[in-house]
Amino acid sequence: MPTVWLCSFRRSGNHWLQQLLARNFEGIRTTKAHVHATEVRSMMGPHDRLVYLVRDPKDVLASNYEWARESGEAHNDQRSWVIRPDTPSSFLRRPRRFCIGSTFERHQSPLARHHRETYGGLSVVEYWKSHVQDARAMEAGGSLFMVRYEDLLHHLEPTLDRLGRWL
Repeated sequence: MPTVWLCSFRRSGNHWLQQLLARNFEGIRTTKAHVHATEVRSMMGPHDRLVYLVRDPKDVLASNYEWARESGEAHNDQRSWVIRPDTPSSFLRRPRRFCIGSTFERHQSPLARHHRETYGGLSVVEYWKSHVQDARAMEAGGSLFMVRYEDLLHHLEPTLDRLGRWL
């Protein structure tokens, strides 16, 4: 059975979408990732499907800020990759390290090296933008189905119907 890969920027609702798919589509197998869609594509089998979940950037960035603030407060000494932001503004401007866990940051695989070299110096806003642009380019080529979080929230049935037909 093919796997449905769920890809999104961190804090965009992947867990919720994963549960919706399990409840509404019998026998579906899902895997989720928070890396760029093109990076996920390189890990997929020939019959697997790729779904990208995009959420309003204001909500994504606010959720990431709160997560970083809460996690940093509790784990500054244990997880150096989580830096407790002072303000939302400083959080949005600083280079994005927290989006990749420390294990992945130190990992020497080609994917981890590529990710560090390509995206390591971007701010959180720039990284979100590159994430979504990558997915939109794949959507235009027909190799990815893009779902908006807000469509799931306000128009669940028709959105799941469209997704089901694509799967």
